[in-house]
Amino acid sequence: MLYWSGLKSGGFSLFSEVICRHEAFLNYLARVHHNVPSSIHLFSDLSTEVHHAISRRELHDNTSIALRSLIEIIAAEPPHGNKTMMSETDFDSLLALSYHFSHLGLTGDSAYYNLIVSAPNDGKESDNSDSETDWNRVETFFKEKYREGIEAKFEEFNEIPSSEKQERRVTEADFKQEWQQAFKAEFGLSLTEILRFFACVIDLGFELETSSPHLPLSEFKARIQSTLKWSDADINQAIKQFSLVPRPKYEIAPDGYDTDKDIFPWVYNRRISYIVRPLIIGPEPKDDPLIFWGPRHMDEAMHLLMRNVFSGRYLREDNTSPEMKVFISKMQNDSARSFEKKVKKWFEKNTSWKIDHAVFISPEGKLHSDVNIGDIDVLAIDVSSKKIYSIECKQFNFARNPREIAREIRKILGNDGDHSSLMMKHLKRDAWLKSHVEDVQVVYGLPPGDYSIHSLFVVSEELPTAYLRETPLEIIPISRLRREGQLVLKTGNKS
Repeated sequence: MLYWSGLKSGGFSLFSEVICRHEAFLNYLARVHHNVPSSIHLFSDLSTEVHHAISRRELHDNTSIALRSLIEIIAAEPPHGNKTMMSETDFDSLLALSYHFSHLGLTGDSAYYNLIVSAPNDGKESDNSDSETDWNRVETFFKEKYREGIEAKFEEFNEIPSSEKQERRVTEADFKQEWQQAFKAEFGLSLTEILRFFACVIDLGFELETSSPHLPLSEFKARIQSTLKWSDADINQAIKQFSLVPRPKYEIAPDGYDTDKDIFPWVYNRRISYIVRPLIIGPEPKDDPLIFWGPRHMDEAMHLLMRNVFSGRYLREDNTSPEMKVFISKMQNDSARSFEKKVKKWFEKNTSWKIDHAVFISPEGKLHSDVNIGDIDVLAIDVSSKKIYSIECKQFNFARNPREIAREIRKILGNDGDHSSLMMKHLKRDAWLKSHVEDVQVVYGLPPGDYSIHSLFVVSEELPTAYLRETPLEIIPISRLRREGQLVLKTGNKS
């Protein structure tokens, strides 16, 4: 499909080279990210590091998606033979084709979901002011997103880990039984078994002392069995669950999968992707094919799987087991309550205001209404300036591509005439408060005065929606609330 027929004879060397280069890239990224906090401590500053991160963003993102996409294509339609290692020119051409394939898909989705008017004009003067505004907003979002991430890394850097911690084997007792059962229902392996499998494969990769580890499948299984003492059935289940295998055509999904949702690299959370299936089973030898992997990528895949499941990103509609759906729903509810408490605690610690939370506006609520219009997550009253803040707290996983951004926008703002969106629900509470200010004064024993209502969202992280769409109420990430304090309540999110 994407790579030249002449290179399909690359065989073993092509598998090894592309995995080797991806491992080198991951090593480079890790060093870049780990050096940022120490650079700020020693000789740089936050603004400079944000500028550096933004200047490298496109190169890093494009290289990452191009490498992973190329690996997925080669894994689906693997080359044969033992051709010697390809030239730098040939490899760069493959990588460029892979990048353009993904880039065109992303651009097409951006247009389809009406997110950006048109692509930037490569530095040339443009007569499309809407396009320039769209891309300026995108760049502003990335700037703030990187600032948020670097601040978080800087805070973690200040926490010195204990030197007394000892490595030990993960056991079934380390996790709740409901967690183990959810993973078992979804993957055929418990959470503990998955973590031990990944750790074993990572260790094996480094033991082989090669940049692109590979073994005959039979030997790979024997090495896993020797370490984990698993049955053949459990080893086969782990390999099946986390491996890419050859298929007739890259662009045609296997039975039970969807090309649009599971194959194309510009779609995230796919069931057939290198980040989800970090092992690659080659086509040769037919009786005992080689299995390839990269230990750094295995580590990244393991951490991503854990983050996706525990954050709720993993949820895949009809393809998720009932047990996993229940588990993820509980995790999301616990996370939402935890975030509300975090916002409440910030206002209690950093202001002298009256603070309340989970304030229901309903027939039986603290604020009486004939109709139940929900609760105010955090109600903050600044008596001195006579301002009442109605704050909706939302834990989000920020959208990472056009499809996710479109879903995020629908969830927050809804479609025309949609009264079930998060924004519309909070606007109803805002309208009620503005028409019942005296009721609030009575309930909270406020001194007389002309109080004003200010409704807003505080969210767990920077969101594209806040930059790509005009919103009736401000959407403020908690990172900015911590950084700017009460000032952000006056200036909003787009100052």
